[in-house]
Amino acid sequence: VMENALPAAGEDPGFHALLAALYQRLGRNQEAAAQYRSALSSAPAQAVWWMGLGISLENLQADQQAAAAYQQALALPGLDNRLRDYVAGRLRAVGEAPDKQQVTP
Repeated sequence: VMENALPAAGEDPGFHALLAALYQRLGRNQEAAAQYRSALSSAPAQAVWWMGLGISLENLQADQQAAAAYQQALALPGLDNRLRDYVAGRLRAVGEAPDKQQVTP
C-alpha cells in the first residue's frame, strides 16, 4: 500500500524514511538504502536516517559507504547515547574508528 502512495521525497521525506525502515526489516536492503537516500536528499540533518542507511549498506556489504553513513550520523545531533554507542560499534565492525570529536554530543 505504501509503495503505491509514494510521494516525492521533497514533499514527505519522513514517509520515505518510514518505508526504508520497513524495507530494512524485510531484508530488502537495496530498496531500503534507496529510500533512505531519497529521504536524506530532502532532510540531510536526520542522524537516525543516516544510521539506517549505514545499516542497509552494511547488510549489502558496502562497508566503505556504510562507514561514511555512520560517520555522518555521529556528526549530527539527534542520536541518544545508546544509539551513538551502537553506531560507534558498527563503525568498528566495518573496520573504521569513530571520529573522537563526533562521538561526543
